[in-house]
Amino acid sequence: MEDLANLQRKARIDLGINIDMDMTLLRPNQDKNSKAYYVKGTIYYPDNERGTLFYIKTTMKGDEPEDLLAYRRKNARFPDETTADQFFNEDQFESYRKLGELVGENLCSTSDIDEQI
Repeated sequence: MEDLANLQRKARIDLGINIDMDMTLLRPNQDKNSKAYYVKGTIYYPDNERGTLFYIKTTMKGDEPEDLLAYRRKNARFPDETTADQFFNEDQFESYRKLGELVGENLCSTSDIDEQI
């Protein structure tokens, strides 16, 4: 989550904008599982306006379908494999696609998502 920390720092220094996010739910436990796929934060602008920021991360919670869990057992770096090799095989491509679908469904099923956006 270094990129988010960098964004927060630069927004504060360069623009006077504070971004407040509790990343606790995204930090992996000893099994490399997180408690959530995303967190919601608040953006505080200098003119007292506020905004909402969703930080979405490809992570595993441990309750995904068996095909994703099996892929992870074979590929310990999933879902954080490097993208330097752009030639994903079928299993890798489908695993990332399915995880993205789960993350999107999870985010969009939040009862107050319309208010938050």
